[in-house]
Amino acid sequence: MAVQFNSLGLWSKVPIEVKKNLLASFYLTVLTTLIATIYYFIAQPELPFFYTLPLPEQALGSKEWLFFFPVLSFFITLTHMIIISVYHDLSPLILKLFASMTAMAQVIQLLALLRIILITF
Repeated sequence: MAVQFNSLGLWSKVPIEVKKNLLASFYLTVLTTLIATIYYFIAQPELPFFYTLPLPEQALGSKEWLFFFPVLSFFITLTHMIIISVYHDLSPLILKLFASMTAMAQVIQLLALLRIILITF
């Protein structure tokens, strides 16, 4: 039997501005997942992921690494949603800043994914 996220009543105490930022973060996670999934089927077998390695051959990784971005994005979103719902009694400004930084982390991951796609497309 699944327990609903709102069954504890914590989510209802979170300010609406924070909920909007977390919803935007969730949509960015979905967008990252869709882009990675679509590009996976048209991508070449090896993609340039590891730019800091000294040899060009070492910078390439298999295209399955594309799913690192959606998985990381999902875990960041889920973790931050749980943290915000637990600490809902903090100042609304702090919660809003935390939720905004969650959305910004999603944007940075989406841009990193798009950079890899644009380099190889």
